[in-house]
Amino acid sequence: MLAIGGTFETLHIGHQYLLSEAASISDVIIVGITSTKFAKLNKLYIVSDFHKRRKRVINFLNRYPDKKVEVSCLEDPYGPSTTSSDIKVLVVTPDTYKNAKRINEIRKTLGLKPLILYVAGYLRNSWGYPINSTYIKLGYMDEWGRIT
Repeated sequence: MLAIGGTFETLHIGHQYLLSEAASISDVIIVGITSTKFAKLNKLYIVSDFHKRRKRVINFLNRYPDKKVEVSCLEDPYGPSTTSSDIKVLVVTPDTYKNAKRINEIRKTLGLKPLILYVAGYLRNSWGYPINSTYIKLGYMDEWGRIT
């Protein structure tokens, strides 16, 4: 069982890559999506409602009908991966790797095995910038990384 988390605001090509990577290495995927309230705490842009973001993620993952997908609502940076003994792998980005290491520290104090941390690199646009929701929402690039 594998977990992956994020806000998934625009479900851009970078998100699609991360979700596809997750689907390529596990038959069971737990997707933690930040709650609307939690996402608003540290974003520079207006965040869509949780249910809209959840629907986009599920619609994308429907292209993998042989995978079991569970979605949870994240109210903190750690989610169910901190306490679940069923989760074995956590897919992270270079930016979320620090939180993943913290999750493993918490798991150790709880007597749980550490998670395998699968660090998926960023997809970058032609100028070398990582494709992310902040750049997209601020109008610097579109969902495919093209400079706008």
